[in-house]
Amino acid sequence: MKQNYFVIFSFSLLANSMNAQDLALYRTFGEDTIVKCFDATDGIYLSSTTIWAGTNKGVVSLSDWGGLSSFDSLNSPLPSNEITALDVSNDETTIWVGTDKGLCRYYPGYMWAYFNTVNSSLPSDSITCILDFSNDSVWIGTKNGLVLYLTTQDTFLLFDTSNSLLRSNRIQCLERYYFIPSGYSPEVLYVGTDSGMISILGSQWSLFITSNSGLLCNDIRAIDVSFNSDLIHPSLWIATYGGGVSHLVDTSWSSYTTSNSLIKKDSIDFIDDAFDVDCGSRDDSLYVLDSYSSNYFSVNQWPPIPHPIASVSRHRANGCWLWVSTEHEIYRADRTEGIFQPDISQVQWQATIIRNQLYLFNLPSSQQFVTLTVYDVLGNLILKRQFIDHSSSENFEIPAISNGIYLVTLRGENQIEAVKTAKTE
Repeated sequence: MKQNYFVIFSFSLLANSMNAQDLALYRTFGEDTIVKCFDATDGIYLSSTTIWAGTNKGVVSLSDWGGLSSFDSLNSPLPSNEITALDVSNDETTIWVGTDKGLCRYYPGYMWAYFNTVNSSLPSDSITCILDFSNDSVWIGTKNGLVLYLTTQDTFLLFDTSNSLLRSNRIQCLERYYFIPSGYSPEVLYVGTDSGMISILGSQWSLFITSNSGLLCNDIRAIDVSFNSDLIHPSLWIATYGGGVSHLVDTSWSSYTTSNSLIKKDSIDFIDDAFDVDCGSRDDSLYVLDSYSSNYFSVNQWPPIPHPIASVSRHRANGCWLWVSTEHEIYRADRTEGIFQPDISQVQWQATIIRNQLYLFNLPSSQQFVTLTVYDVLGNLILKRQFIDHSSSENFEIPAISNGIYLVTLRGENQIEAVKTAKTE
């Protein structure tokens, strides 16, 4: 799930730092069609991308291999063409669509279902955000409370200021970490409201506001969670509307504002992270924070984007592409990590996995930091480490993993190399 650390190897270049050529126009919509939200389900291979976009004229589905579908209130059960939220399930078999007049569930090519305040326990027909949490539950944010939909029971459970720690019923964003490292079991849901942030782990709720945390503002507009480089502590990036970006790792807070970084505003509308942080304001610009050098740069350094930015997305499966949605276009910026079909014919070093150890052989010399990453075939990050002044052979302990094919990458300044290896015992 991104950027460019570096390996001074003299072989095939698989990825570069982002530059003006990387941001490419992927899809243009008519000037009367406004993109409100989208989910990019790009897989490991370049030919497996599908975009589900919510607009003011319904839902559009498009793919790299030429597929195009559109749904509106005339050809589907959508109660309104004003799409306000959209989420694709992890297995890509269910599309959840929120509108200003209720909630829809779509099984592609099969069946639609429609929920509102009349035929369900939804507290509001104005849906603000959706997060398909697991195989049996979906969280739905509304303007009048938070809802947990239990799929197997076909039941809505309502949480609001009267029965929970919520200080406001206006739910503005939902987030969780999609790929949890081995040995880390809790799946925490993070809820952003206009009056603070909530974390939910089972029946345990925690409230974060300016008076008890490092938040500089209680108006939470977006949350992104990854894991710190130790693969133990969750790393939360929190976009606030008035307090810049807050960062929480374990119990340590830090903030990025107009006073200590290059962002132009402290009112941030969206954020997305993996190894870098992309954030910005809808009426301003997108900024990318390099987590290692703490430098921001703006998409204004790329070819000009003609319309206000609606959202950004780095797909949960691999994060190789940064998707940028404006009011009338969708752009794609390549942040390739080499996790799909890299050319490994010229790579001289080798990698072997035996039980819980990763062994590297014939490593080229380097005087700079080398970043090691290991991915499974689905693009899940298994291991990330940095080292310097290494010998020609190194070994690292890795989490418990099943037998199968894994991709090992080494990256340094201006270079990324990758090899595939199999674990068989």
